[in-house]
Amino acid sequence: MNKIAILADTGCGLTDNYWEKDTYMLPLYVHFSDKSYKDMVEISSNEVYEKMDKEGLAKTSIPSVGEIKQMIEKIKSDGYTDILVISLSSGLSGVHNAICMAVKEEQDINIKIVDTKNVWLGTGFFVLYAQDLLKENPQISIDELYEKVNNIDNSKLYFYLDTFKYLIAGGRVGKVVGTVGTLLKIMPIIACNDEGIYHTVSKTRSEDKAIADITDRIKEFVAKNVGKKHYIAIVYKKDERLLKKIEEILKDEIMSAVKYIKYDVVTPALGVHSGPGALGVGAFCF
Repeated sequence: MNKIAILADTGCGLTDNYWEKDTYMLPLYVHFSDKSYKDMVEISSNEVYEKMDKEGLAKTSIPSVGEIKQMIEKIKSDGYTDILVISLSSGLSGVHNAICMAVKEEQDINIKIVDTKNVWLGTGFFVLYAQDLLKENPQISIDELYEKVNNIDNSKLYFYLDTFKYLIAGGRVGKVVGTVGTLLKIMPIIACNDEGIYHTVSKTRSEDKAIADITDRIKEFVAKNVGKKHYIAIVYKKDERLLKKIEEILKDEIMSAVKYIKYDVVTPALGVHSGPGALGVGAFCF
């Protein structure tokens, strides 16, 4: 009998309650001048923001190939025959390539790797979908699971940031308007392109217009996929007023969603690059 495990890095943006049975966490690292921490294991989002206020900007890094191999050995020892690996975009992080290196000579277990070309809950959606598919059909083959999950067009995530200093410092600007946008008070709406690199999908000049733009894109995406199921996610930077506003605009999409996820802030390692002022809305259609 096949037994499939899901392995995902913490760049998928899912909090602890979504790491279910059969799902294994591969932590990224958060580095401050005095110490390094395993993302979501040894440090929280609030602790990251507090330390950045006191100690300055932090950095992130990926787990080593050796650590990834150790995780695979752990999964094998737990009795799994197959692994579906889901990684954040290879265009934003080296974790995907490190995973590919770690599994290159692996022969004792079947491994399929999904490069989501996305980040944050744009990647996390794929993990949730894989979990749901396994629950619906525990005997699904790894090839069928991979074929169903490996479709980057299913996921859309749009967000904006209060400041670009964290994104710029982390070298993750991609094709986004950077310092120029900050100086001109432009508020770019950011998403990952087909290559999995940040780019500006539109430019707004106020928070209200940014929210209108993002929610219009999400509504359009869900409407184009009429007849399909969908998930909805909102990260609202601890601003309940904004959350209620977005929920009102997307009330129909939220009501019909199979899953509705809302976080006040992004997870720790992602917060290093976004800062506390990240607001995003995502949808996954399947």
